[in-house]
Amino acid sequence: IAGARFSPSFVPKIPTFIIAARFDRLAHFSCSEKLQKVWKADFHMIEDKHIGHGVHIDAPIELAQLIYEWSEKKISI
Repeated sequence: IAGARFSPSFVPKIPTFIIAARFDRLAHFSCSEKLQKVWKADFHMIEDKHIGHGVHIDAPIELAQLIYEWSEKKISI
């Protein structure tokens, strides 16, 4: 309920990367999509049905790779 009612009142002043899992059963991915649009953040949707809210537990290596690749793009700009 808290996530559905959340309304971002600011935009981060640093590059932001939002990662959502389509099959997250705790927080619907549309909440992350809403943040991405409001914040104009970089976004990645994880489509694997075995990865949920605990991405860091379900797929730690894949998560680290995503973050690494995103940060490399940001540094080289």
